Amino acid sequence: MEHTLLEKIKIRLNQFHTEETTDVDGNIEVEIIFDDVDQDYNIQELINEAWKDVKSYRQYPKSYSEEQIEEDLKQYENVVIKLVLYDYNKIGAEFETQDNDNGNIRTYVKRESILANVFPLVTVLF
Repeated sequence: MEHTLLEKIKIRLNQFHTEETTDVDGNIEVEIIFDDVDQDYNIQELINEAWKDVKSYRQYPKSYSEEQIEEDLKQYENVVIKLVLYDYNKIGAEFETQDNDNGNIRTYVKRESILANVFPLVTVLF
């Protein structure tokens, strides 16, 4: 079963549970139920921002059509997932450079290190 990008992210955030059902033939089926639906709009906004960031890093030439850009962006879905997880986990800690809570120090990689896997398109000039 193929999941949407939102569903993939919710799985990574552990915002789901499973339920088993038995069909008339006695076969057990497992269904994924996504929880915390109130977070869906927030996550979707983070997805939109991540796609814009990846698109910006690619620096598409004006000659690229929207269809070409969409097709090219598909290869960066994993980068978008990582960006969304990064941004989601930093909610409430925006712009914080260090966190020391009861002796636990939390540090993060730079967001740009995730985007380092996105390479700009190169145009050859003659």
